[in-house]
Amino acid sequence: MDEARELKHHFAGYFSWGSTDTAYEDNTMTMIHISLSTALAILALPTFAQPAAAAIEYPWCVQYGGTRGGGGRNCGFVSYEQCMMTARGAGGWCEQNLFYLDQKTKRPQSPSKRNPNPNN
Repeated sequence: MDEARELKHHFAGYFSWGSTDTAYEDNTMTMIHISLSTALAILALPTFAQPAAAAIEYPWCVQYGGTRGGGGRNCGFVSYEQCMMTARGAGGWCEQNLFYLDQKTKRPQSPSKRNPNPNN
């Protein structure tokens, strides 16, 4: 009988049968805390998410030459002079942005006119 009690006391840290050691309960609580923290983090993600910004196009682009097909393009310049100041310092050249729509020349579309009398 004493031998059984001694074995139970010896292995009490590994098993949770009637011992005062709470290793099993501690592991369970740790898993619950990890699960709740993960769930809260996932639920909080939309709070910090930013909507995608619309691209702003400008009339002038600097084109950077690169080796082996590399290089880049930056269409963030309002004037040719501004573009050239950047291009000279970075070894590039300027060209007009083909995708730029000048806001001054852009005309709003007029609403379509319907003929109320189709016989005319």
